[in-house]
Amino acid sequence: MYGWFIAGGERDDSGCGRSKLLRGSSVAGKGEQEVHGQKDKDDKSIIEEPDETGVGQEQGHQVRGASRGVQGNAVGRIEEGFHSLVRIDPAIALIPLRLSPHSSMTMAVEGEIQKECCWLGEQDDLPTATRVGWLDVIGRRSDGLSAAVGDAGIFGAERTDCDSPITLINATFQWINDNLKDTIDFVVWTGDSARHDNDELIPRTPEQVIELNEMLVHKFVEVFGKPDNINDTDPTNDFTIPIVPNFGNNDILPHNIFTPGPNRWTKEFSRVWRQFIPEEQRHGFERGGWFFVEVIPNKLAVLSLNTLYFFNSNNAVDGCASKSEPGYEHFEWLRIQLQFFRQRGMKAILMGHVPPARTPSKQSWDETCWQKYTLWLRQYRDVIVGGLYGHMNIDHFMIQDNDQIDIQLVTGEIEPAKKPRKWNEFSIQSSAAYLTELRYGWSNLPDSVKAKDVGTSTEKKENKKKKKKKKGRKSEHDKFLDKIGGQWAERYSATLVSASVVPNYFPAMRVFEYNITGAREPLNNLQDQSKEVTDAQLDELKRGQIFARSGKHGFVKPHPPSKSQPPGPAYSPQTFSWASYTQYFANLTRINADFASPRKSQDARFTYEVEYDTKNDSVFGLEDLTVRSYVDLATRIGDYKPRKDDLCSTTANDVENDMSAAKKRKHKKSKKHKKHKKQKRINKTWFAFVNRAYVGAKDEEDLHDQFGFAMEND
Repeated sequence: MYGWFIAGGERDDSGCGRSKLLRGSSVAGKGEQEVHGQKDKDDKSIIEEPDETGVGQEQGHQVRGASRGVQGNAVGRIEEGFHSLVRIDPAIALIPLRLSPHSSMTMAVEGEIQKECCWLGEQDDLPTATRVGWLDVIGRRSDGLSAAVGDAGIFGAERTDCDSPITLINATFQWINDNLKDTIDFVVWTGDSARHDNDELIPRTPEQVIELNEMLVHKFVEVFGKPDNINDTDPTNDFTIPIVPNFGNNDILPHNIFTPGPNRWTKEFSRVWRQFIPEEQRHGFERGGWFFVEVIPNKLAVLSLNTLYFFNSNNAVDGCASKSEPGYEHFEWLRIQLQFFRQRGMKAILMGHVPPARTPSKQSWDETCWQKYTLWLRQYRDVIVGGLYGHMNIDHFMIQDNDQIDIQLVTGEIEPAKKPRKWNEFSIQSSAAYLTELRYGWSNLPDSVKAKDVGTSTEKKENKKKKKKKKGRKSEHDKFLDKIGGQWAERYSATLVSASVVPNYFPAMRVFEYNITGAREPLNNLQDQSKEVTDAQLDELKRGQIFARSGKHGFVKPHPPSKSQPPGPAYSPQTFSWASYTQYFANLTRINADFASPRKSQDARFTYEVEYDTKNDSVFGLEDLTVRSYVDLATRIGDYKPRKDDLCSTTANDVENDMSAAKKRKHKKSKKHKKHKKQKRINKTWFAFVNRAYVGAKDEEDLHDQFGFAMEND
């Protein structure tokens, strides 16, 4: 039996639950959108009251998007997810939703090309204005620099650094309401619900950041709110399914900086997210911004980690090794919760905003935090189902290697030999270098090709007997298994990072399918050691007495699962293991064109479609989402000498050229010319990986130009 979560689900009469989880990061808007000239009755609720300049008044189709008191064009941005912009400044009002709030402009500034997302101004105020499709597109800057005008489209400017317009937010939630609402069990919302703070003319304010998050809560209420709980005084009972939010680095001010709690932001979000955070955890949330929700009571929990305390760019904190740091306290909290879940026989999903990205030149977490995280994943592998993160806007995964755990680094007794560069904004340009470094690291993973697992276990035993190997001599397959930590690859752990609704590429979301076989059984049938935790045990646990102590600083190292236990849900298919996911995307290029076309606009509709589904994906070939499956996939992606099944050519001309070159080499082959230039071979799994990282929004030609050399060198 399987379920799905973007997070969400349906239950049929047979007791077979379909469980889905909705994974995304977002921002929502007040009121409904006006599309195609049709206003919602709540349209006025999203337009700010006009100020003394009269800004914000609507006159037919003409929009006053900027104050006469502000020179140039205001730049508005909203970060990853279901995003919208409510209020920028007292002098600038949110425009009606029939038009996109910004257009894409490319400006030449001292030889550099910069893209901006500009608010639409009033035509009377502009020396140059043109009508492009649905949009008034402007071409003026306060500094007098010329601007090349581009069409943002009614649902935003895809493949740019622009944030999501409210039209995209409303359309996304409407699509979820129409297509996923009744089939998912819970929602994981990974943060960054406020716009970027990239415009000097319109700096963000704390009030605006909170308003944007409140808007998104409102959108969740619209889709998942209970219609019949008017007299219910429990705010956490307002939704039909659990929704688990998380801080993003754009959900606070200053950008990236999150001080030790309690602070303004933990207190503010304790109020904004009061419908999501269990009442008994609000005090702890105000202290550090962390909490968990039992999305399936007594069975499965989702832990919302405050990754800003691990984030390399947060200059208000310093890692996770010192007891004085909030990162240290956070991992102590996580350790205790995971131990509770182990005692209760529960499973847990970890989620957060900033993922634990770690390559030779780029590292998102402080090294001491990465070390602890990887250690916790290893020690609690019987409890943890997996990790879900956002922030980077690209669809990919990462592998943590337990062999890289150094207890002295965990405790802070020693400093890393070389500190990677500080993690700045993850841009479209820097992502290419990051993905290439990921691949290079995976090229060093143990290769299973020579030690291919063929035949049943009985057949292997028989083959071993027939070969009459010398005592103590291991087969290549056994050596390979030793290298990866056994049959289930327990040397490693995997972390998944999803693309976002913000259209840096194409808007995207992901729906996971997970195993719910046996989920209705009593707890003591799910896990042998499941038992009630006594008060004495809880006190002992809080004091750390249940754990082994290691290191000069009295570091509390969690015990691993007992050797008699089977592998955990991240390693072996079992109850709550992830089975597959479906990646959805909205092709904004086509959708925007349809809405702008006089011929097609009447029939145009906004929709998400399937980009790929791991259940029937022949390229990745993931039988399930276990760590072993991801290690095998990473090995294939990192193969610079791809096997036949992973070979592809770039174009039809390349195929012909390759065939012609092969014939010539065949004729010239001789002892005298043994050394010759080898035919270039392109790894199609690597090509699919980078193509999907950008949600299919990059041209194949651009991908080959950017990643081709990394694909073909052997």
